[in-house]
Amino acid sequence: MKRAVVAGLCVVLASLCACGRITPEEETTITTTIPETTQAASTEELTSETAWSSQPTVTIKTNKDDPHSFVVDEYLNYYNERLNDKNSGMRPHYYALYDMDGNGIKELLIAELYAGDIRLYDIFAIQNGEAVRQEEFLVDTEKVTLIAIYEDGTIKTRHGYRGDQMALNYFRFESGILRLKTGLGEDYGVFNHYDYASKTDTLISKEEFELLEKKFDGNGQIVELDWKPLAEYGR
Repeated sequence: MKRAVVAGLCVVLASLCACGRITPEEETTITTTIPETTQAASTEELTSETAWSSQPTVTIKTNKDDPHSFVVDEYLNYYNERLNDKNSGMRPHYYALYDMDGNGIKELLIAELYAGDIRLYDIFAIQNGEAVRQEEFLVDTEKVTLIAIYEDGTIKTRHGYRGDQMALNYFRFESGILRLKTGLGEDYGVFNHYDYASKTDTLISKEEFELLEKKFDGNGQIVELDWKPLAEYGR
């Protein structure tokens, strides 16, 4: 399987609706586990925009029994091309494998290092023997202030901060496909609930907003992912 993934490298929330797509201030509270090799690096190395560019070009071995390996190979090929461009640099990129939908097959999660945090931005699931990018998962790694994966497979993203403009989006797998299910928004004291299935947007009170957030958060148990450098995939 050799499908293009370049579009996934530059995914942004180009248009944010009042329900869940607001441009926030810069900050992050993302829950991650950074591998020991990264923890040993200096703070300057972790936050450098060109940290990746200081690394040699790398490749991995693909395996027909591991569809995810072809995805990683295409990402690395793209990075290698950028590294050969004299004026370009790339942030370090990472991967994790986690069974989000409970079907016994792990999904491939791709992330990049930004402002000292590893931020998830792409998800691939095995469908009919191929690794398929989950198109509905949209996140701007430079603006997201929370990405949380709960034990029940729910993904929660937040852009913005409480008390100003804030957007919460909740994603869940359905029949092997990750779907954007619900959005909660706050716009200077005005709250709303957006249902993506029915495309209905409802104004709600602050109390209703908080109750819905608690409901969608479920048990609130956040998964600590074991992030590893993308170049080490398969080792």
